[in-house]
Order: sequence, then structure tokens, then C-alpha cells
Amino acid sequence: MSRTDATGIDLVHQVIRREVGRLSSLVTASGYSKGHIATVGDHIDSIINLIFATHRYKAEVIWPKLLSRSRENLEPLLASLTTQHRSVESTLRQCWPAARRWRRSPAERQRYDLILHLRSVAAVTKSGLAREDIDLVPLVVRELSTDENDDFADRVLHPDPEVSAPVAFEAPGTPPRSATRSR
Repeated sequence: MSRTDATGIDLVHQVIRREVGRLSSLVTASGYSKGHIATVGDHIDSIINLIFATHRYKAEVIWPKLLSRSRENLEPLLASLTTQHRSVESTLRQCWPAARRWRRSPAERQRYDLILHLRSVAAVTKSGLAREDIDLVPLVVRELSTDENDDFADRVLHPDPEVSAPVAFEAPGTPPRSATRSR
């Protein structure tokens, strides 16, 4: 296997870091405008779906390739990363009801509750990505081709091949697309 760079996985990690770090500020900035709340709510859904899609693609495509190609015993590492993904996903699942409550009634209590959930999402996600940057990315660089790595980014950032704009870069007001659809 030829050596690759980590552009695909790095790009996905950078987008997720940037966007989860902005979500609570976007909620605060949305005020009480129904249009702004709808746009920010759709963006929250898109980013949560992006994280789920990223985890699924790693588990279904990347990790099996790493297991079949690496000479190292990766099962303990990948089991640990699976546990980490479940922790992040549990935090994400708690965020959806808070986002729905805020969208229905954007009073201070709902806004504050959602911001706390989003800050928790940011903390666990950024921590998990930092660990993956140390433990997973070097394996991806060593064991996957550049095309395989880039395919990861293409599939999670562009879940719908008919639409040219990536999930994380949609124009404001664009209806959310599910990043969890398979190809």
C-alpha cells in the first residue's frame, strides 16, 4: 500500500471541530427570529448527522480496511474508539430533544438548555477527535491510499451525489439533508 497524506480525514475533523465549536454561539446569535432559529436548527441537525455519518463510515469502511492491512493488533484500539464514538453519540442524542424544544419555544430556558448540550457536544467531540488525530490518523496515513482517504471525506461531506454543496457548507436557509443516507 502506498503512503498517503491525511487530507480527507483531516478535512472532516477540521470541519467538525469548527462547526461544533460555533453551534452554541449561533444559537445565541439567532435571537428570536423564526427564520434564524430554523436556519440554525437545520445546521445543528446537519452537523449532528455529519458526526453520525463520520462514525458509521469509519466503523463500516475504514476500520475493516485497517484491520485487514495492518500488522499490528488494532482490535483494542478500535474497541476503545468504538466506545468513544458511543459516548459522543449518546451526547448527540441528548442534544436533539433540547434543539426541538428550543425551536418550538425559543425562550431563555430552552436556549440555555440547548447551549449547555451543545457545549457538551463540543467538548466530547473535540476530545475524541484529538485522540483520533494521535491514534487513528497515523494508521490511515500508513494503511489507506490517498483515494480511499479522499473518498471518506467525499462521502461524509457530500452525502447526496446529486447536490454539489457539502453538508457543512450549505447556504443559510437550505433545508437539511440527512448525512446518514448510504450510497
